[in-house]
Amino acid sequence: MSTKNSNKINVPEARAAMDKFKMEAAADLRVPAPS
Repeated sequence: MSTKNSNKINVPEARAAMDKFKMEAAADLRVPAPS
């Protein structure tokens, strides 16, 4: 399991979902969104 870029998301839908999840989590924790 030594593939390069193993942590890079190659699926746009998964990336969008992850960004949405991060924004919701940040909002819950009252953390300012990174610009």
